[in-house]
Amino acid sequence: AEVVDRARSVGVGLAVLAAGNPADWARVRRVANAHAFPFAIGIHPWWPDAERLVDLPEALVGACAVGETGLDYVRAKDDATRKLQRALLDAHLELAMARELPVVFHAVHAVAPLLDAIQPLGPVRGMIHGFVRGDVDRALSMGLFLSFGPDLQRSPAALRAAIAVPTDRLLLESDAPDRPLRGDRGEPSDIAAIARYLAPHRGVTPEELLQQTGDNARILFALDPS
Repeated sequence: AEVVDRARSVGVGLAVLAAGNPADWARVRRVANAHAFPFAIGIHPWWPDAERLVDLPEALVGACAVGETGLDYVRAKDDATRKLQRALLDAHLELAMARELPVVFHAVHAVAPLLDAIQPLGPVRGMIHGFVRGDVDRALSMGLFLSFGPDLQRSPAALRAAIAVPTDRLLLESDAPDRPLRGDRGEPSDIAAIARYLAPHRGVTPEELLQQTGDNARILFALDPS
């Protein structure tokens, strides 16, 4: 409750909780429901457990999105692991299209192959989270949103990309708890600090940026306005 209160006290009124590890699905659902937050369910490429795919359709009941899913070519250095990640990605895409849900994509050193996997399917609602570098124009041309987190303050490439993204395709995230701005644990309230950092580069106030990116998230995830 304190984490939620801190986020709301700094103007972060919306956060989508993502459960990428099947071991966390039930816990994330409980936390999201307890605090009226939307949630996403998927099998993250860090935990590529194909046996849990059979459980994914039921786990997605009530979720606003599928994911995280995607490709991580830092974690997957051999062909066999990359093929497994791709197979899981394809299964997530198929399920998302059947359920008419957006997808939260993870791509590390793999934006191009991720887009290659998506493109034959036509328009896919989704976002690439934690965006740092890659073909921004191609991702935008495919209708994707791009989301920026703590790496924005550490990577000139991420900042350039965040400045270039059109206002109506931009999202902000904390990527909590795994990528803290400071200390050893991130929180949703970090989004406010990320907005304060990016806002002057885009010529808006932090409050305007939080409002716009919140509105974008509601559109992408088909959430009720608030």
